[in-house]
Amino acid sequence: MIGFTWAISILGALYAAVVVWLAWGLKGLRPGRNKKRYSVGVIIAARNEESHIGRTLECALNQTYPNYCIYVVDDRSTDRTSQIIQKFQLRSDRIRLIRIDETPPGFSPKKFAIDVAIRQCDQEIIATTDADCRMPPDWLERMVAHFEEGVGMTLGLIHYKPQDRGFLQIWQSFDFFTLMCAAAATARRGLPFAGAGPSLAYCKELYHQVGGFGEMANRLSGDDVLLIQLIAGRTSAKIRFSADPEAAVWTDTETAWTGFYRQRKRWASNSGIQWRLNKRFFGFLIFIFLVNLSVVLGGALGFWQPYLWIPWLLFLLMKGVAEFLLLRASARLFHREELLSFFPIWFVTSPFYVLLMSVVGNFGRVRWK
Repeated sequence: MIGFTWAISILGALYAAVVVWLAWGLKGLRPGRNKKRYSVGVIIAARNEESHIGRTLECALNQTYPNYCIYVVDDRSTDRTSQIIQKFQLRSDRIRLIRIDETPPGFSPKKFAIDVAIRQCDQEIIATTDADCRMPPDWLERMVAHFEEGVGMTLGLIHYKPQDRGFLQIWQSFDFFTLMCAAAATARRGLPFAGAGPSLAYCKELYHQVGGFGEMANRLSGDDVLLIQLIAGRTSAKIRFSADPEAAVWTDTETAWTGFYRQRKRWASNSGIQWRLNKRFFGFLIFIFLVNLSVVLGGALGFWQPYLWIPWLLFLLMKGVAEFLLLRASARLFHREELLSFFPIWFVTSPFYVLLMSVVGNFGRVRWK
């Protein structure tokens, strides 16, 4: 047990140092300065999104950026998704409708939808969002502004908007906020580990340079994080984070526990493949897993060996202070200070969530909607 005491002490100090280092790096985030007017293809993959797609297309058509086209891929919808898209086509010639009747073997549905759109796209830069998102009018303007010399990808800021004040919705909003904090901080430090499809932009040339979705095309999710790792690990392109709160994309939380569980299980299912794509990121994931395992294991062992309570509480203190510093800095930067009151609840529950998703995501069965 002495070894465990030393282990969590070293782990806690190392974790706190890394998190504070990331928090300090947020000070260097700045708006993009590129003035070149690239051509942009906005890709939206949609499957049975009749209740959302109209709102998303309204936002997409209201962009202030002058040179863009919208590719909407209807992936075998059985509702009115295509009809709604066609009505918007009558309003604007920016919109292209692509229908998919069948996904070929070796491709997951969403990756195939995006790949088909990219291969039909004539523009220089690909921007992706989801069919249930709301983008501010200057979203594209701010994203493209980061494509300065040597930059090949921009990760956008995304917020969850709870449909009500229930525990599940608020927890999701806060937890996704922490993911955005980590994405911004790691990208600023030159270690871009995360991002999300609702707000992502990259050079089309880079997509082809890494072979598209390539070896991970068959994975059910990961059209964002796995592509980020391919570009980060196999090209020299820089990856930036667009932290401007005025350019944030908003999306809805899952309203039911089953939907939330399936979504997060899909996300977690891609951690294992990181060993092949980006070993640094894989090591980072193992590090985070060990930190959260130590929280749960240390608390349990304390009931058996009470002298472990003191090093365990010190470990929690280091972890909590460091995380709060990162989240507070991010909350001020992203204008989300109202979320910080939920930090204590998230701090207590997140280690159990991380351990659960690590197990079910890598060993359980995942499925698309």
